[in-house]
Amino acid sequence: MQNKKLDFISKIMIQGLLVTFIFMLPDIIFKLFQSSPIKFSGGMVTQIFLFAILSSSTHSKKFRYFLWSFWGIFMTMELCHFAFFGSLSTPYTYIWMMSELKDTFDGALHSIHLFYAPLSVIIPFVLLFWIDKKFDKNIKRSKISTIILSIALFYMAIDVNRQNRAFFYASERESNPTFIATTRKTNFIIFKAIPKLLFRGYNTNFKPYEITKITSPEKINIIYIFGESGNPNFFSIDSATKQTRQDKTTPHLDNLKNDATFWYSRGFSSSVSTIYSVMMNFYMQREPENHDVQINKKSDILQLVKNAGFKSWFIEAQNTSPDYKDKIDFVYLIENEVNKNGEEIALNYFPKLTELSNKNFILYHQNIMHFDYKTHYEKFGDKWKKFKPSDNSLAEEKISEYKNSVFYWDYIIGKIFNYAKNIAEKTNAPTYVIYMSDHGELIGENKRGHSILSKEVATIPMFVKCFNCSNVNEFKIKNPTHYRMNEKLLHIIGYHLHNPNDDGKTFYINGKSLYGDDGFITMTD
Repeated sequence: MQNKKLDFISKIMIQGLLVTFIFMLPDIIFKLFQSSPIKFSGGMVTQIFLFAILSSSTHSKKFRYFLWSFWGIFMTMELCHFAFFGSLSTPYTYIWMMSELKDTFDGALHSIHLFYAPLSVIIPFVLLFWIDKKFDKNIKRSKISTIILSIALFYMAIDVNRQNRAFFYASERESNPTFIATTRKTNFIIFKAIPKLLFRGYNTNFKPYEITKITSPEKINIIYIFGESGNPNFFSIDSATKQTRQDKTTPHLDNLKNDATFWYSRGFSSSVSTIYSVMMNFYMQREPENHDVQINKKSDILQLVKNAGFKSWFIEAQNTSPDYKDKIDFVYLIENEVNKNGEEIALNYFPKLTELSNKNFILYHQNIMHFDYKTHYEKFGDKWKKFKPSDNSLAEEKISEYKNSVFYWDYIIGKIFNYAKNIAEKTNAPTYVIYMSDHGELIGENKRGHSILSKEVATIPMFVKCFNCSNVNEFKIKNPTHYRMNEKLLHIIGYHLHNPNDDGKTFYINGKSLYGDDGFITMTD
């Protein structure tokens, strides 16, 4: 009897060690291609070993395969995120990736050179399933293992609920093996993030915004451009840009540098992800945790535009829109057309002169400069392939592609300026062109894309150009943000926003949550 027990224990230990190695293997393979901060401490290996023993010996095949598939999928997401962005994720990164599946898959399709990331997980887990099936009769199983494993996962759910910030899992535990990091983050999503999203009430820590009607011009045209992935380091108009100023990526903007009716500045986005920047920008949510703004909608820009009597158009060149239902008169969802024919096609949807009224508001949500950059211009001739890589590195390739997309973007902006000048002359009305990017973009060695909570990702280009105006001094703001620029926009529309929570000095950069759960950065003028 004792020999049988020893034999059972020895086989359990052997299969546990084997599965432990398989759970660690993705990080080992990944490190062969790209350096990472992941370390295998004694405590972490012990945790992996316990999960390996329990999951491999659990009696239920369905439960076992579900857990392994679940871990495999999220470990793949984790390593792909690190390969692409050069940093680990937070729990809300998973939610972001799943909520923006199209962008996630587009990024994956144009990052085939990062094939080693998914293969680092696929190879070990295929091996795991093969071993489990091949040696099923020799592997020890127990119903007790299923019970203990369920209790362990439940304990992690309780433990993860004691943490205040999802950001903690990226900043404090970056050296955790991917298996442990993924298990903790998915527990956070299931047992904390999703319940908070479903059962969240009002946050009474913030006072409500107040909107007051003020006088506005009887005749006015506003073209509001919400851009995509703007990095001012690659805009030659940017005075802080030294490395690319000689490249003349923005010739149309450069020509306006000394024009009193033109103002350009670096600024900060409200969030580092498109979906959250769109929502925070168009509802004017200043405070990351003040989600009441999204519920009471007092500062909903598009609704205020309608209330002020503007005739409105919305040209949407991508798939992440603000809430425009029953607020915008004419809506054109042209993402597929833009992908096929280029961003210039969007200009065909701008209203003709005969369609304009005394007050006109044109919202144009761009897609150009979104990764993969070259897809926006390469089909339209060699004239858009102005900038070439300085060497054969991937970083230089992406830098040159991004510069070319900025160059093409500037061409589109030039066309919009011509349009704005024409309608300003014909309607004899002040005509504003207001541009802000939704967020910034990381470009360079081990720097790609956005969604990482950092000042660098939130640094964006902004400008205002007005025709039939003497100047644009009202928009000249120190450290401009989405929120501050929209305050000025409301003034020219005919509203004053009073925010009793605003001290006039502090501003915020939010992560991938409307509730501040993914972390945020507090900054002051």
